[in-house]
Amino acid sequence: METTMTDTPKLTDLADQAKNNLGEMAQDTKEQVIATVSKAKEQAHEAVEQTKLKAGELFGQAKDQIQ
Repeated sequence: METTMTDTPKLTDLADQAKNNLGEMAQDTKEQVIATVSKAKEQAHEAVEQTKLKAGELFGQAKDQIQ
């Protein structure tokens, strides 16, 4: 395919549109990653709290058995 001078503005417009689309996709991906990391962080915090509670229960049971 041969390009001519009249094709150049069209190609430039297409390149700009592609660049904008990529920018939007990158922003969407960034937001998805942030949301995923935030959710994972919340879940990890909850897991730590549950582990602390369970450890406390087990410690109490062990203490009762020793006495």
